[in-house]
Amino acid sequence: MSEPDLIQQQRAILRIFRQAAAERARTETDAEARGKVEREAADAALHQARQTAAAQLAQAQKAQEQVQAALTQAGLQHLLEQTQPAPPTARPGANPAQELARSVSAATEAPASIQASIEALQRWREERKARFHRRLAVTSALVFSTVIIVIFLVWWGLQPCGWLDSLLNHPSSCLRTLSGHAGPVNGVAFSPDGKTLASGSNDKTVKLWDTASGRELRTLSGHAGPVNSVAFSTDGKALASGSNDKTVKLWDAASGRELRTFSGHTHWVSSVAFSPDGQTLASGSWDNTVKLWDAASGRELRTFSRHTGTVYSVAFSPDGKTLASGSWDNTVKLWDAASGRELRTLSGHAGPVNSVAFSTDGKALASGSNDKTVKLWDAASGRELRTLSGHTHWVSSVTFSPDGQTLASGSWDDTVKLWDAASGRELRTLSGHAGPVNSVALSPDGHTLASGIWDKTVKLWRV
Repeated sequence: MSEPDLIQQQRAILRIFRQAAAERARTETDAEARGKVEREAADAALHQARQTAAAQLAQAQKAQEQVQAALTQAGLQHLLEQTQPAPPTARPGANPAQELARSVSAATEAPASIQASIEALQRWREERKARFHRRLAVTSALVFSTVIIVIFLVWWGLQPCGWLDSLLNHPSSCLRTLSGHAGPVNGVAFSPDGKTLASGSNDKTVKLWDTASGRELRTLSGHAGPVNSVAFSTDGKALASGSNDKTVKLWDAASGRELRTFSGHTHWVSSVAFSPDGQTLASGSWDNTVKLWDAASGRELRTFSRHTGTVYSVAFSPDGKTLASGSWDNTVKLWDAASGRELRTLSGHAGPVNSVAFSTDGKALASGSNDKTVKLWDAASGRELRTLSGHTHWVSSVTFSPDGQTLASGSWDDTVKLWDAASGRELRTLSGHAGPVNSVALSPDGHTLASGIWDKTVKLWRV
């Protein structure tokens, strides 16, 4: 190769080296520029991350303080140990950028954990609130039911014949109610010893009761119609009953066995009464007559036929010589029991007379009427002594106390009234009957009153 060619080749190689050096310089410059940009971007990102981490850490710390306060208030401090995130710890030799990223990650996880705790606390509060309301509802229902039951028991107890009424033992309180009849009770009567009470009812039966316990002793069946009246003989061995079947029946009081039937009335028998010696039985009827019967044989002795209306009540005087009869012709008649002669007629009532009764000394006679009054009469002269007013409906039954000082009257105004016989002053009213009072009777000792009621029951009262 000639020298000029060699020089030319060397020059070409030199240019190649120069170009390579220039390219390398440009590459290094570009790399340095890109590195600077990347470093600036990394610094900016790091700064932004630090700000974000600081904000999230501050938010997490605030939320944690709120949760801690709420848990402390609720007494659930032990939950703090479960929800408190562990603080990040630096690892030896770790890259600061990686530690920063780890801190940022922990900071972002802390709010989520705290939020979960808050939600759990809210759920717990809601569950506790719901449980409280359920318990409150149950407790309220129990308290309300208890109050209603107590109010009812007290109210029921204070009613006549209620447990509290009897417990208080105040005058004229109801002792007990005798239930068993299937129809209205029309007549009641005490035995002479006061231990037994008889009641006649629309259910066609007569029932005997133990007055001390209220226990039903036996039921006497045999009548074909409602029983309107009952009466014991003076020795207490026999019991008479009058019925709508137009008959009078005589029963053995001890066994309840039917002894005999007295037939002769042509209409319902409304009232029966024994003479004081127990040998004669009187009966009043809707056929407007009074009949006297021999109690031992059942033979009819005589008939009194001067009334113009139903004879609704009959009663013997204590000496047995006089018989009184109350009629729906608005009068009371007095008869000589031995001869059947009418002695006198007592007029004054403005309505039917439903009941008559002699005082124990035989000097006074009481009568109860549909004119809502009770009248007291002088039995010897027939003179009206006084009128007792106070009932608001028909007076269905009257009876004297054994000492003659008190008069009891039963009415269709659902009450029994007690009166001072001497003055006519009303003493007290026995309320609590669930229907009209059809009949009243006083025990031989005068301490107990029986009332036969339309509601199918008999009530015993302390008087």
